[in-house]
Amino acid sequence: MIDNRIHSIALISPRNSPLYVRNFIGSQTSSSNLNANATAGGEASAASPAPGIDETAVAAAQLKTNYIAHSALDIIEDRTANKQQEQYLGLLMTIEDVAVYGFQTSTKVKIVVMLLLSDQIVRDIDIITIFRAINNAYLAYLSNPFNDSSLSIAKLPRNEALLPANARVIRSRKFDRAMEGVVGLG
Repeated sequence: MIDNRIHSIALISPRNSPLYVRNFIGSQTSSSNLNANATAGGEASAASPAPGIDETAVAAAQLKTNYIAHSALDIIEDRTANKQQEQYLGLLMTIEDVAVYGFQTSTKVKIVVMLLLSDQIVRDIDIITIFRAINNAYLAYLSNPFNDSSLSIAKLPRNEALLPANARVIRSRKFDRAMEGVVGLG
């Protein structure tokens, strides 16, 4: 199984804004959901790095993850032009020590999974299984009437108040735990 090689997971809205970006390398015990910090005016929903973890290294890893996810968007847009169906996009690119795979849902939410490169063979069925698990967790998050996306407009950050539910940043410990389960940490 390739779960132990997952570097990062990113969910990107149909408007190409990050919904969820999490790096699982280097800060395995703490969430590194950079979206909450970037989108909510610095309000951190994520836990601080565990003791003994260099915060500068964690920030650099988060920046790299966001850079790779946004770089993958160009390739995803090229491959999915005028297509409405759900689709597995396969290997999008390799950058340094990371292989980037893409998936687009029928609602145009993009899922990007970054794997550490190794000599092991990565089968498409394994990657598709990971994408299905991520998509199912996302659908469960959206379907939950008590999640953060269902908060009243007054409680949401100003820049998210008028966005549809599938364009709001994910700030959910339950979703974090679901992603840890996909990666094999939970």
